[in-house]
Amino acid sequence: MTLDFDGVPDVRSLQVPEHSCVRIRYKIAEEDVHTIDENALKQEALKKASEVKIEKTVVPKERIRAEGISLLTSHEQKLKKWAETTGTEISEDVLEKLHQLEDENQAQDEKAALSLA
Repeated sequence: MTLDFDGVPDVRSLQVPEHSCVRIRYKIAEEDVHTIDENALKQEALKKASEVKIEKTVVPKERIRAEGISLLTSHEQKLKKWAETTGTEISEDVLEKLHQLEDENQAQDEKAALSLA
């Protein structure tokens, strides 16, 4: 018997026939792999099953390359290029925070330069 799960298998909802050979298959996102306790899953199934096999398929997180981003000179340009590539909307608040961080970094750099002089 095969039990298929698309995502995190629910240990409490396992319906395993007595003395059966069970294969538990599940697909899980790369970032959720740590949430699965395969040992607990197997122990729960073994309460009724005589044999349990677990097959896990990890779906890798998709990474999108923002071509040409390294050629851009400002952080704002790089952020906008990344957003365009990934289809992410950037609010004005985020851009304001970026400018604030850049201003703080520049002030710290100037202060460090003066202390070295």
